[in-house]
Amino acid sequence: MARPARHPKSRILYFRKVIPERLRERAGMREFKRTLGTSDPRQARKRYAAAAAEYDALVERLEAPEPASIEAAPAPLISVSPGDLHALAGELWRWLLERYAAQPGPPEAFSKIAGNGPWGATSEPWSGQRYQLVGSRRTKLPAASVGIVSAFVGDFLRYKEMRLAPEDHRAFCEAARDAIDGALSDLQRRYRGDISESAALVRYPMPRPEAPRGRPKVTITGLIEAWAKGRENERKRTRDEWVRRLRQFSDFLGHDDAEAVTGKDLRNWRDHLRKTGLKAKTINESCIAPVRAIFAAAESEDVLKSNPLAGLKIALKEDKTKERPRRPYTNAEATKLLKAARKRKDALRWLTWLMAYTGARINELAQLHKKNVLKENNIPFLGIAPSTDDGHEIKTSASRRDVPLHRALITEGFLKWVAKQPEGPLFRELPEGRYGKRGDAASKRYGRWLRTEVGITDKRVVGHSWRHFMEDRLRGIEAPDEIADGILGHSLKGQRGTYGEGPPLRLKAKWIGKLPSVGIGRRDRYGR
Repeated sequence: MARPARHPKSRILYFRKVIPERLRERAGMREFKRTLGTSDPRQARKRYAAAAAEYDALVERLEAPEPASIEAAPAPLISVSPGDLHALAGELWRWLLERYAAQPGPPEAFSKIAGNGPWGATSEPWSGQRYQLVGSRRTKLPAASVGIVSAFVGDFLRYKEMRLAPEDHRAFCEAARDAIDGALSDLQRRYRGDISESAALVRYPMPRPEAPRGRPKVTITGLIEAWAKGRENERKRTRDEWVRRLRQFSDFLGHDDAEAVTGKDLRNWRDHLRKTGLKAKTINESCIAPVRAIFAAAESEDVLKSNPLAGLKIALKEDKTKERPRRPYTNAEATKLLKAARKRKDALRWLTWLMAYTGARINELAQLHKKNVLKENNIPFLGIAPSTDDGHEIKTSASRRDVPLHRALITEGFLKWVAKQPEGPLFRELPEGRYGKRGDAASKRYGRWLRTEVGITDKRVVGHSWRHFMEDRLRGIEAPDEIADGILGHSLKGQRGTYGEGPPLRLKAKWIGKLPSVGIGRRDRYGR
């Protein structure tokens, strides 16, 4: 017999066993847990067999084929209010009474536990299950993790041909726990011969009439096609990310009907995302903004008659007093990194030095080809631009730029290394990712190396910190904003920024030439 597990805080022993993977979706849980209601190993061993028998009976029931009437139609996604969940719990109670009207319960309903109590006598059906419900409340175990709750809720929802969003499903399990206990208590009274209706059932209102079911004409996830119609250059990476956000929104609502979406739905989703711990910037820019943009595009393309999200002001206000999530490297950290990179033989050798002295993004550098290292009027520079060879894209039009090479890179031997490389990608050792980008692999390798080998564990510094580092160094030599923007690939400010090609190469080379080598120059702004 397997040994009981012990709760780390309460020290109560419990039965725990993984549900077979093929049955997890139907069971609504990954593993089966039962509190044994004691911390005494001797008592636990006596109760362990009953819990094991219940597990075996549950697996046997889950493996049995579902009735054809339930399989006939897939369960649609729906969204319900807290009041509806309460009414649904009452309907579950009544459904259980009807389900076991002819018999007190299936064979697994009779299980022996130590002692009698409010959960019934050991000879009565469902006493073991009710005992475990009591134990789950005492140990504050989530109702969705209680096997009998999850099983009955799953069977009931399949009977109703309903599928709830994950958050609503967990909330329904909590509401259903008391309803299930009440129904099992009623079944025990019937076993004793008392067929009167429970007074407690009156607390549960009758459910609201169900809305007519039907396949939505316009799906939320399908709106991406309307957005794509209005794009001159659709990026697959952006499309995939936005489809993922639409699917998350649809799963939260519990349906995929775009015409049924309201402004309140988006507000509720925002509140849900806040509870998951996401930051305001992520919620605003990565979640809400894509959904709003896609619904606006759907209205423009006449896919939707009106945009239900138009005019909503629901963006979260960011806390301006919080410490910035990113900071530049200190001079000491930069020196440590460059010395460590000098010892490497892989792509990080030159990627680190290039980020330090150009301020370019790591994905821009990882995609460089030999032909992108150029010389004009005796000024060596990197030509950062989109490539038709490997589908490399740039972030914005301002990201297309020429960045002169600092003398430290030339002294270090970068140009000699480039001359020895074959035509094509400079960092061909980096695998191409899902979208043909080497930058994804470069970022992961750099992050692991930064934390584990170099030993810089401050989460506020990452590969992008080199851009902050270069920005501060350009401020330190009082470089004009126009020059700094031209080097870093930022959009030039004002109307003037829409004219011309930006600062010429010789001016950028002049100011880059004024930058001292890393580790020399202005005092560390962080005092370290």
